Amino acid sequence: MATQDDLVDAKIAAAEARTETKVARIEGKLDLVLSKLGDVRDGQRSVVANIWVVFAALAAIIIGSIAAAPVIFDLGMKLRETITNEIQQRLPTPTPGVPPRR
Repeated sequence: MATQDDLVDAKIAAAEARTETKVARIEGKLDLVLSKLGDVRDGQRSVVANIWVVFAALAAIIIGSIAAAPVIFDLGMKLRETITNEIQQRLPTPTPGVPPRR
């Protein structure tokens, strides 16, 4: 028959085995969490890269618009002059001494 010391040793060994099993499960879960964090970091890098690309594209559009503004303004002024000249050519010239018709 087992002595009291043998029973205590068996209980301690069983408790150690259960603890080691729990530690091994926790290590597995921790490894899974760390691998998921690695995936999140990779996703975060791609999001940051996309943000920089969008920022660069918007900056290029703004700079291009500012550079093109004088050209567009000049075209508008020339169009205004052309329309004004065309209207003045089509209007009848008033003859001196004759009042305009109403």
